[in-house]
Amino acid sequence: MPRRRTVVLPALAGLLLFAILLLAIAMPVPSAAHAQETRSAAARTAERHRKRAVSSWRRYVWTLDRVFLEQVAQDLAEATRVDKSKPDFSHQFLLAYAHLALGNRKDGVAALERAVEQNPKFPGLLLLDAFVAILDGERSVGVEQLTAYIDALATAPRDPNFGAELEFLGYVHRGTQLHGEGQHDRVIADLQRAKELSLRAKRRPATELSQRLALAHQMVRQFPEAEAILKEALADDPGNAVHYYNIGLLKGMQQDWDGARRWHRAALARQSDYAAPHAKLAYLDWREGQLTGMRAHLDAYTGRLGATLDEATKRAEALTGYGLYWRALGNRLWEDGRKAEAETAYAEAVVHLREALVADAGCIRALNELVQLGYQGYLPEDEFNALEERYKAIRRETEGAPRVVRTTFC
Repeated sequence: MPRRRTVVLPALAGLLLFAILLLAIAMPVPSAAHAQETRSAAARTAERHRKRAVSSWRRYVWTLDRVFLEQVAQDLAEATRVDKSKPDFSHQFLLAYAHLALGNRKDGVAALERAVEQNPKFPGLLLLDAFVAILDGERSVGVEQLTAYIDALATAPRDPNFGAELEFLGYVHRGTQLHGEGQHDRVIADLQRAKELSLRAKRRPATELSQRLALAHQMVRQFPEAEAILKEALADDPGNAVHYYNIGLLKGMQQDWDGARRWHRAALARQSDYAAPHAKLAYLDWREGQLTGMRAHLDAYTGRLGATLDEATKRAEALTGYGLYWRALGNRLWEDGRKAEAETAYAEAVVHLREALVADAGCIRALNELVQLGYQGYLPEDEFNALEERYKAIRRETEGAPRVVRTTFC
């Protein structure tokens, strides 16, 4: 048996080798033409992604909808993956813009550096430099660079591909940053210019642009001008629930509570799954002591937010709303002589308000409400003392105090 095994195995090995050689002979050798065809197909696929990226970027500019920016980044990344050839300057610029505007500093700076290597004198690079400064927390530097960018566009030859878009973005971004600087008159001038550029390009002014411009007018107490802008946007796009909501915000700022309620309800009539109006209606019910309605709107608000409730500020907003609900209910039960039930409600309020501050330490109303409950004896002394000191630090604007978040409930 051992001798037979040593004879059979080499024979089998020879047959296998022969079969492999036959297969190798039968398999076609890739030709140069085939390789070229493969490269051409990859190039065509990459070009489709690049063209779609340009189209998405234009749509972003005139709508200010960040979803299109995400598409830009995805398409250009896929184009690079499919076709290893070096992207041209315009695509490198768009990739840097998309990443930086979305807050992706690392990828944005990398694309910006590649763009600088290809065309260091392009004025649009000043816009990207401004984004980097803003992401680094240097808003005033960013505003200076945006001003330099706008000035450079005024003297440079107009870009044949993106001229209108580049000019529009300069005013939109500077106006947005000036809002953070509190320079509302300059905000109005910049955003009004951006609106005029939209109309010149035969584009409907973006909802976000109208909202920002109206808010700037509100900040300088120009309520009729703000309402005219919002109602103009509503007339152009009457099915958009955001316009009704924004008018509701304007009415609320003027303490026209009945008007605010009507417009927020109108927003929900246009879009039943719209979360934001429920928060405002919950607040209005809280002001008027309508706790049943408040709870219903809070539940609707959190239900419609879904996964986005994980965002810190939104979670703090909702939790503070529930904290206010339970404290108001506790007050009502106490007044009715139902003290044991009131104690339970106050305990619920404490739980929700604590969680709100965990979500966002700057939620000023949650902090204030917890301090008030501490005065009533519903917090351990050490916790109460720490919260009271934090609240006083915020009120004194002490260095190192938590930033203040002010939303519907916070």
